[in-house]
Amino acid sequence: MINHFRLEMALKLSMMKDLGTRPIELLWLKVQDIDLTTGTVSITGAKHTVGREQKLKQKSLTLLKIYIEKKLLNSSSKLFNASTSDYFADDYRHYRNRLAKDYNMPELKQICLYDFRRFKGTRVYHLTGGKVLEVKRALGHKDLRSVEKYITLDANITWIPVKCTTDEEIQQAIKDDCILVGHENGVWYFKKPA
Repeated sequence: MINHFRLEMALKLSMMKDLGTRPIELLWLKVQDIDLTTGTVSITGAKHTVGREQKLKQKSLTLLKIYIEKKLLNSSSKLFNASTSDYFADDYRHYRNRLAKDYNMPELKQICLYDFRRFKGTRVYHLTGGKVLEVKRALGHKDLRSVEKYITLDANITWIPVKCTTDEEIQQAIKDDCILVGHENGVWYFKKPA
């Protein structure tokens, strides 16, 4: 779905999916809140939640760099011009509904803007082996009771195997948040989510 939208909307949704932000938290971001080398983003919490740091995936970071260059943004610029999250939500629904009509896929209309935040919560839950406190931290909640609506228990995560034989490959696997599976005869086996 993200790949079918124009650059700005594709970037917003890709960032929400990676960071688990609320729409308003995304709209508050400035270029200076993002380390364009590592993809680390400093998020200001909304709705009485805690600020936090999250990391963009490489695809989102590449889109972001293209967007910043295209829009001629400087470090103190806000990333997005949308004044309210309601405007962002309306814009999203317009894009989504048009895509559903163009591809004759009415089921796309069921995907809400907050589903991108739920994707992040569910992913963290499954990748940490069911640690609800990690989901709470990732989404910036103060109260643990707020977390359960952001977790889907039947989510299926595809794993990519990573085989490392050199110290450099092992360091890169660790940097990419790969999970160690085991080692044998000088070969280290990791896995990372697709």
